[in-house]
Amino acid sequence: MPIVPLNAKEISALHVLVVEDNQNMRSLMSTMMRMLGVDNYAQAINGPDALGALQVAAKIPDVMFIDIKMEPMDGLELTRRIRQGIEALPQLSNKDSEEEPGDNSGEELETDGAKEAAEGSDEEEAENPEDAKSRKNAMNKREQAVSRIPIIIISAFSEVEHVIAARDAGANDFLAKPLSPRAILEHLTMVLRHPYEFIDAERYIGPDRRRDRPNGYDGDDRRGDAVSSGADPE
Repeated sequence: MPIVPLNAKEISALHVLVVEDNQNMRSLMSTMMRMLGVDNYAQAINGPDALGALQVAAKIPDVMFIDIKMEPMDGLELTRRIRQGIEALPQLSNKDSEEEPGDNSGEELETDGAKEAAEGSDEEEAENPEDAKSRKNAMNKREQAVSRIPIIIISAFSEVEHVIAARDAGANDFLAKPLSPRAILEHLTMVLRHPYEFIDAERYIGPDRRRDRPNGYDGDDRRGDAVSSGADPE
């Protein structure tokens, strides 16, 4: 069944955070977000800037676009840190704080909560179920929401190894440059309309990576309690 694109009201209500260290790309993304009708849009100039924004934001982005190639922290490392939850976000050092503040365009970064990546499964070997449960219990609702923000990796490199690396880091989707409003809308629709089950295992945290396999995984499910579908978005 075809997925119905997000409508104008849904797009307008979205809170989006773009993490991109190239000023020209930030300007382009800002223009395309306005064209799509995204009213609540913010930018971060690099990974540490994004982590700082997540620490202090009154609310949490509904979705994040993260460039794969950045300094001093690339998009894959940023994605992995986000998947660990807010408690895993490092306090910014003095050096980090000297960076230029995030290049914000549009409304202040606020959301009504992350739309969760939920449905599917993953073949990673699970950690001890009791350890997984303890970690989940230690995370409050806000921390869980941060760890489950839908993440779309953007990259000029479309080779399959980059797509796999993004997925292994915990990204929900991969969007190759050059970008267009239509492509952005399609990927927003996919991650928000068709979320996948969230996997919380020892060696992988993120949406199920088996979703594109036509026949699914027919081996043993070794994840135990690692699968966590989470609450429905409000």
